[in-house]
Amino acid sequence: MIHLLTEASELLASSLDYEKTLTRVAELAVPRIADWCAVDIVNTKGEIERLAVAHIDPKKIRFVHQIEKKYPPDPNASTGVPEVIRTGKSEFYPNIPQEMLDAAAIDDEHLRIIRELALVSAIVVPLVAQEKIFGAITFVAAESKRHYTEADLAVAEDLGRLAGLAIANAGLYRKAQDEIKERRETEEQLREAKEKAEKSERDLASANQAKDRFLAMLSHELRTPLTPVLAAIETLLSERVPEELRPWFEIIQRNVELEARLIDDLLDLTRVSKGKLQLRIETVDIHVLIPQVLGIYREELREKKIRLVSHLETRTPLVKGDPARLQQIFWNLIKNAIKFTPEGGTITVRTSGLENHRVSIEVMDTGIGIEPDMLGRIFEEFEQAGEPGKTMGGLGLGLTISKQLAEAQGGTIAARSEGKGKGSSFTVELASTNEPIEQPKRRTGEPDAQSGTKQKILLVDDHIDTSNVVRMLLERQGYEIVTAYSAAEALRLIAGTPVDLIISDIGLPDESGLEMLPKMRKLSSAPAIALSGFGSDDDIQRSYEAGFQEHVTKPFKIHKLRDEVMKVLKQTSEVK
Repeated sequence: MIHLLTEASELLASSLDYEKTLTRVAELAVPRIADWCAVDIVNTKGEIERLAVAHIDPKKIRFVHQIEKKYPPDPNASTGVPEVIRTGKSEFYPNIPQEMLDAAAIDDEHLRIIRELALVSAIVVPLVAQEKIFGAITFVAAESKRHYTEADLAVAEDLGRLAGLAIANAGLYRKAQDEIKERRETEEQLREAKEKAEKSERDLASANQAKDRFLAMLSHELRTPLTPVLAAIETLLSERVPEELRPWFEIIQRNVELEARLIDDLLDLTRVSKGKLQLRIETVDIHVLIPQVLGIYREELREKKIRLVSHLETRTPLVKGDPARLQQIFWNLIKNAIKFTPEGGTITVRTSGLENHRVSIEVMDTGIGIEPDMLGRIFEEFEQAGEPGKTMGGLGLGLTISKQLAEAQGGTIAARSEGKGKGSSFTVELASTNEPIEQPKRRTGEPDAQSGTKQKILLVDDHIDTSNVVRMLLERQGYEIVTAYSAAEALRLIAGTPVDLIISDIGLPDESGLEMLPKMRKLSSAPAIALSGFGSDDDIQRSYEAGFQEHVTKPFKIHKLRDEVMKVLKQTSEVK
């Protein structure tokens, strides 16, 4: 038995595959110290599983397997392998009593088979390590007529402990391997997740860039044809137009300006989402600003027979904000009220003072109201109140932008409605201030309408109608205009024609105005104004970086272009 212990110890230490080594240990035991040797282990399900059976005669091994299949061992037996695994105590039978064999038989046939095996002596020891039982190993003497001794039991128990330790070490190794594998899989998953996240981030950035490029190009293409229309209408209205025709021109003007406003909404949404909205904060009198907004809609109110009630009652009408952006908020609110209020309805605008140095501006209407489920989404992008399937015009961005503009200026905006057909109310709250309104400085020495006399301007724009209308407007101011319809033509002209000012579109057919201007700088030091349908903050910044002194976005007001031209020429003359 001692020799078996030594060889088994070496064998168990040689491999972490305990299933194979324990099977080999059982084979080593036969016939040296046992006629039969069996190894049982507790599997992952907690069940007893026969790992190996060894006998010198392979036929008898097959016979035993057949017997076990016909008469499965009782896992709850009070003796043998189940009991040893349960208690961790060895069972030692120097002489196997016949009564025990008879008790183990299930029927007469089973008893006959057991007696034919001629079992004489047996030892069953637990496979144990670190106070944990992994199974049992059984040694049985039969044909050899051997009777085991206490010394054999001690060696068998040592072997059980060695086998148990081998199983424990193999389990730890497998656990470590599983943990390493799991860690590697986790690291791989994290790496893949990181790569996917980085790719998604790159794709999102690329998509945003593509969207911004698309919006910029869309803005340019939509603004450009509006420019000559608006400029021509504005010029005609400044002349003595027959009164019967004036309303028609005003209709055209309002709708062109509305189209420009919708384009601005798209760009504003991008500015706000990217945190690039620029505000020019100053003191604003809302009791001056609100009537100006209402005046824009005077004609629409009259056409729909909507009664306007104005209660400008707050004693603190001064607020801190960007006047253009505040006007945009009230423009959107009044526009919505008119849109959703039927003929004969009423729109009420009320201001009132609040605690904590705040002022409230409320726009109420008797229109179609807002359903409760829509009220929570009314400020989301592209959402519009109204009847299902019925379009009310617009892009559904006005309220979204108004909310973002209000919050960007330290204010809030909220909607309230009792439901369908019960009208709605939008309330803007802003911080009031005691700071006085800064009075504009009086400009001295400003050129008059004929100040352009003998000053030459190079106008570069590939849109013929825009080029013609700008040329005519500037010629009316006394400037001499030289026109080009491409960057190449502009460069040829300026090479031989000294000019006092360059006005150029950005989106030219052969190359952009941003690329053209640095080339012009080698030929002329004349100041430059960008006149373009590209009107985002990034577009304006790029114009400045390219060397333009000012950027005027199409469509423009006549006085805006005129003032910018005079300002740039005046600054240039002062420098000289």
